[in-house]
Order: sequence, then C-alpha cells, then structure tokens
Amino acid sequence: MNDTRLQINDNEILLDQIRSLLHRESLYIKSSIGAKSRRPPLQHIRYRHKIFEWFYKTVGHFQYDREVVPISMDYVDRFLLLHPGADDISSRTYQLVAVASLYLAVKIHIRSDSHSCSQADIPSRRHASLQEYADLSSGQFSPRDILSMELCVLGTLEWKMNPVSPICFTHHFLKLVGPINKDEAIDNPSDYSIEMDLNMEVLHELSLHFTERAISLPEITPYYYLDSCGIDSVDCFTFSPSTVAFASILLGIEAISSTALSSHIREQFLQRCLKLTSQSGLILHPNRKDIQELKVMIKNSFRPDAFLNQATTRNEQDFYKDKSIYPIP
Repeated sequence: MNDTRLQINDNEILLDQIRSLLHRESLYIKSSIGAKSRRPPLQHIRYRHKIFEWFYKTVGHFQYDREVVPISMDYVDRFLLLHPGADDISSRTYQLVAVASLYLAVKIHIRSDSHSCSQADIPSRRHASLQEYADLSSGQFSPRDILSMELCVLGTLEWKMNPVSPICFTHHFLKLVGPINKDEAIDNPSDYSIEMDLNMEVLHELSLHFTERAISLPEITPYYYLDSCGIDSVDCFTFSPSTVAFASILLGIEAISSTALSSHIREQFLQRCLKLTSQSGLILHPNRKDIQELKVMIKNSFRPDAFLNQATTRNEQDFYKDKSIYPIP
C-alpha cells in the first residue's frame, strides 16, 4: 500500500514538474516577444550557427554539460531582441555577448558535481576563470570586457536567467514513455524487459541527438523566425523548446522498429502528452502543421552514421547486430 502511494506521488511530482516547465516557457516567450517587436540583427541571422559551433567546442573543451549551450543561446537571442542598441551591434560586441552569455550560463546552471537537467554521471570540471575565457578569444577581450558585458546581459534580460531548454523538456517528456510505475509494467509485461530497457536507452539517445540537431538549425528559435534567405520577423511562426523536444522524441520513436517499441507504448505516450499539455493551454499533437514541418527539418539534417558513432558504444552496436529486433530499421 505504501509502495503504491509512493508511486502515485512520484507520478504527480513528474507531471507537476512538466506543468511548471511549460508555464515558465510560456512566461519567457511571451514577455520577450511582447516587450519589443524588434527584428534580430542581420549578422545574427548569418552567424548564429557559428556561435553554436563555438559554444559546443568550448563546452567540450571545459567538459561541461552540453545542455548549457541552448541556455547560452537563449541569452543571446533575447539580448539581441531586447537591447535598444542591438540593431547597430558591431561584430566585436556580438562576439562579446556570446562569450558573456556562455560564461553566465555556466555560472548559473552548471555545478561542479552534477549537470543541470540530465543529472548525467560524468561530473563537470571546475568552472573556468574569466582569464581562461579571455584567452579563448585570442586576445580580443579582457576579463574586464567580459565582466562588463555580463552585467549588461543581466540588466537587459532583467535577471530572467532560467529559461527552459529543449533538452530539459526532452529529458522530462521521455519519462512519459513506457510504464511509469510497477503496476503498469505488470499489466503490460511485454512493455518491460531487459531488451526494452536497452531500446529505451536508444530512444533516449536518438531523441537527444535529434534535439541537438534541431536547436542548431538557424531557422529554429523560440523568439523570432530566421531563415537562410534573411527573411525574419517576430511575427512569423517560431518553435518553442517544448515543441522541439516533442518533435524530436516523435522522430526517435518513428526510427525504432515496431517490434522493439510496441504500439501500446507509442499511443500511451501521445495520450499522456496530449492530456498533460492541454491542461497548460498547449496541445502537443503529431498532426500539428508546425510539428510536422519541424520533423522534416530535423530529419533532413540527420546523419545516422554520426549518431551511431556518437551515441552507442561498440558493445551496444554488437548487441543489436545479433538481435532480430534491431531498434533502428
């Protein structure tokens, strides 16, 4: 009896966490877009993907959780949307905003003993000093420059420094896939097995990979629309972090064979997302036009070989080769 009560409480905690994340996402997007209908600078349209590349390289260099990258870009996006001088921003200042945003995101969201949302097993190393960040700029910026811009970013964003990243939503939405408690596993024993655990691990890695691919695409931002032709507007359709996460998980589910992930689990996940998000005023449904378009964009950027090399160990690949239910058909 006590175990059942504990499981129910755990389930409610998870649902409350996701509702809270959806509410915070809505507040950040509405307040930023509603504050000033400003077009992003042209160079942000051209070089945003370069900033992403630099973020990932720097995060890899310092061995930080990769989730800090979309948070850092969120700071950059909102700064350029809200700062009154962003229209005429110089290339040097633009790069300095990126450095300061990453420095801020690491200080706020990365602890030395754990990761920000995924709670991965590999701990982050110590925080780099201002001088180390300055050294990465090859002498362009001094520690004083970075500190000054840090204060400017904080002021421009009105100290709203806790956006919800698509990766965080992916981690939470994935908990809605499959049996959440022991009772559900007993009712559907085929949904719970050692092979199922491994298939779920592949789904997790696939979904995270799709999410990272999505947030690096120049067209995908929560605050304004960007495309390769330079046509941009805060009035055009944007992709929220929860939408990116949902579309990425759908792609992960579709990439796994039906024998490895049952139709019951797939339908159960969709129903849980639909019920949960409808309570928050947002309906995540696979037939939504923007979600279908987003899936196409992510899928077109996907490289299976790159995923297998990045996401699976040699032993895992050998395991699947020996099975008739290889998860990716």
